[in-house]
Amino acid sequence: MFEFMDQKLIIATVMFLFVYGLLDLANQGGKKDSSKNKKHSLGLMYLVIIAMPFISASCSMQDAKESISKFKHDVTLKCFIDEFDYVVSKEEGWSLRANYFTKDSLLIRCDKCEEF
Repeated sequence: MFEFMDQKLIIATVMFLFVYGLLDLANQGGKKDSSKNKKHSLGLMYLVIIAMPFISASCSMQDAKESISKFKHDVTLKCFIDEFDYVVSKEEGWSLRANYFTKDSLLIRCDKCEEF
């Protein structure tokens, strides 16, 4: 699952939590009495934000499983890497290695594909 985690989303999450935490400290201004509802809602928000990269990775993993299933059933796929796209199929000489389609020295993640 960790191979599907988006590094940019993780960095954005950490930065958001850091900035929000600083703003929260600045708004408290030394106040010690914070309401329980505010603490609970902040805690819930932190949990949701921390869960976002894992939810994204889970969705990507599901996409990869669907692409692998289609590939095994001889469906031609169109896969994307940056601005390049590749036609992937067994007929074209592609094979499956873990969660990647491979041909010669090229590896393409299975979650970046759609049916051609």
